[in-house]
Formats: sequence, structure tokens, C-alpha cells
Amino acid sequence: MSAVVARLAEFFTPQEIRIWLFAKHPLLNGARATDLIDAGEAHRVLEVIESLSEGVYV
Repeated sequence: MSAVVARLAEFFTPQEIRIWLFAKHPLLNGARATDLIDAGEAHRVLEVIESLSEGVYV
């Protein structure tokens, strides 16, 4: 989780990070980032964050 939070901190404030992690996210097929991280799928979350850094929105 810390790698995900560190990466998100490049784009968002701490409050925005909490919202991003716990909200259902369309780029994660409606899943919450925290649920995917807990399920061992942090790589999916990091892929979406990487698309943010590249300015790519799917």
C-alpha cells in the first residue's frame, strides 16, 4: 500500500489520496483501490496511476 500512496502523492493531497483509494474507480472497473490492494492486485492500481503520470485516460 505504501508504494501506491507514495505514487499518488505525486498527484494528490493526502485528503484526495484517501478519497481515491476508497472510492469506486471507473478505471478499475468500479472496484475500490483498497480492495484490489488487499486482494494482492496492487499492480492493477499502479498501472492506473502510471496512466495518470503519462496523461493517458482510458
